[in-house]
Amino acid sequence: MQDPYGFCCFPQVHGPAMEAWANLERVLSIDLNSATENPLIGWDESTGTPVAHHHGGFFATPLTLALDQLCLAVLGTARLSTARLSALGRPELTGLRSYLADEASAGSGMMTLEYSAAAATAEIQTHATPAALAHVVLSEWRRPRASPPRRPARPCA
Repeated sequence: MQDPYGFCCFPQVHGPAMEAWANLERVLSIDLNSATENPLIGWDESTGTPVAHHHGGFFATPLTLALDQLCLAVLGTARLSTARLSALGRPELTGLRSYLADEASAGSGMMTLEYSAAAATAEIQTHATPAALAHVVLSEWRRPRASPPRRPARPCA
């Protein structure tokens, strides 16, 4: 019999979660150190007059994608963590009593903890739908796609 996925797939799930966090840190570092206002005002070297440079620094797609990646990675981690917690209640895996319950009591051992973990995982899942799926047309098609990074950031707060 093979080991439950909660144990044997630990590196394949938690590793990408760590990589998603590192990617978010990289994207935030770039974003926080970039010009985000539109336009940037500079000087034309040849004429010495002010010039406006229009750019898309305000477009938050990299941040949205990095936050989406982190939300999905956290969901995978939560699912496997819940599976590992559930495995603690299986006597054939642990050699202990079912749900770690005391035989003498009427208690359900760690069953309540298992239900709480499942509820927390379900809550994470409701927030893991990628925000990058959103498509909004604004300003008479001058803004054919608005990037919504605030939505995936809310559950992280």
